[in-house]
Amino acid sequence: MVKRVDDNVGYVEEGSERKVVCNHCSHVLSENGRDYRESLARYEGPVSMAGPQVEPDSSVYIDAEVVFRQYCCPNCFTAFITEVVPVDDEARE
Repeated sequence: MVKRVDDNVGYVEEGSERKVVCNHCSHVLSENGRDYRESLARYEGPVSMAGPQVEPDSSVYIDAEVVFRQYCCPNCFTAFITEVVPVDDEARE
């Protein structure tokens, strides 16, 4: 039986093992205490993808280039985390 953590994430206990799963498709996202966020599919795109309420020119507010970033279930592509963040050159490699 899946125990819900939030709308997107749940977990299943099988004996002493706990698996984190997607609530939408039951895909196993992590096991054995690993951070499930490491297994999510990551998409980066222009800030305009965040919606019309977001200013696409980051220089209006900060002195850094920003990017729209979304983390999704790698199986059903349900969006789990959406953010507008400074560009992380290390993460883009």
